[in-house]
Amino acid sequence: MARSTSIIKKEITEAIMQQNVLVEAMNLDVSKSFEEQTSKTNLIGLMAYVMAVAIFTLETLYDQFKSNVDTKIRELKPHSLKWYNNKIKAFQYGHGLVAESDIYENDDKDSRIIRYSAVDEINGELFVKVAKDDGNSNPSSLDDSELNSFKNYMAQVKDAGVILKIKSEPGDSLRLSLNIHYDPLILNSEGIRLDGQDEAPVQNTIRDFIKNLPFNGVFTISHLVDTLQVTEGVTIPEITSCETKSGNHDYKQVGAYCTPNAGYLELTDENLQINWVAYV
Repeated sequence: MARSTSIIKKEITEAIMQQNVLVEAMNLDVSKSFEEQTSKTNLIGLMAYVMAVAIFTLETLYDQFKSNVDTKIRELKPHSLKWYNNKIKAFQYGHGLVAESDIYENDDKDSRIIRYSAVDEINGELFVKVAKDDGNSNPSSLDDSELNSFKNYMAQVKDAGVILKIKSEPGDSLRLSLNIHYDPLILNSEGIRLDGQDEAPVQNTIRDFIKNLPFNGVFTISHLVDTLQVTEGVTIPEITSCETKSGNHDYKQVGAYCTPNAGYLELTDENLQINWVAYV
């Protein structure tokens, strides 16, 4: 950043005061500043001012040149997947972009409706999954108006030539069947804690596990089993069936793991079937 003319001149005159030859020739007092003992028409002072203006001009031109180079680099450099994710999260529903730019005039955090996003590159195309918050820290699909606005926004901020495939859908439906071999000293035959601390510890463990999965993360059956295994009162967790479906498609059996098509899973009470078996 260019220094001001006064700062540059001050540095020049301070350097003069350190030169013994000049100090003696001009009969200067080193205990005072150059400005304190010379007039505004002093020849050396005027020369210092001219030099300061020249240096200031050069530094200003350098700053402008650097700014132009940085702009060119930003314009020419292909953006990363992280950049796209950041731009997605910056979307402000109901706001327009500054003309000929990819930024908003004002930062309205309340209008940033997209909380969850994922961007994958497949065969040269970018696949974008997004979701908002349902108010309970759970992903939820955008409505038609929100999705259309977001697509228009991305069309303006994306790099030229980049093909975007954008979707925001209800979570993939998860259907689970389990045999829970439980400790009858801790749980009753309906999975309720005998001490009354939790009426559904196993169900809550499963729902917390699903809720804590990263958006567009991998759902792994063995990891769910491990989580259930450390739930107090559960002796042996046995998953007998695990299926998922997206949209209007049919349920499909999950092997060892799966990545939700929508980026997240939803589990209803009727899709969670637990057979309680006392472990004695």
